[in-house]
Amino acid sequence: MNEQTCIERVLDCAAEDQPDFQQRLYDRFYQLAPSAEALMIHIDEEVQGKMLAEVIRLFLSPDVAVTDQQYLLFETKNHAQAYFVEPEMYRALNQALFETLKVGAGRIWSSEVESAVHNRLSKMLHGILEALAVWSAKTYP
Repeated sequence: MNEQTCIERVLDCAAEDQPDFQQRLYDRFYQLAPSAEALMIHIDEEVQGKMLAEVIRLFLSPDVAVTDQQYLLFETKNHAQAYFVEPEMYRALNQALFETLKVGAGRIWSSEVESAVHNRLSKMLHGILEALAVWSAKTYP
């Protein structure tokens, strides 16, 4: 099974088998990055859902650093300037997504699926951190 198929299957399975996926993801994210919870205290469940939909959209993109480069530049700049999001929070969100998918898609989880998820999350995080570096270089020459 190719990487894209693995990603799509793991997302489908997690959605089917874990109806509280969003809550579990955010709970784990806040455990890993307590300062993120403080930043997001005012955000309701609907907005969290929209944010998660964007994360999933990026996760579904095979080469997010290329296909969504401008979007990532805009979002990371906005997150840093308006909300004081720290790079570690993106790492924590990646880890929370990995762990929540592993539990949520347990019935299909295998070394092949784990490798695909890990690879895709690494690409996504790389794209985000690359955008942060570009933004930082422009801001702090």
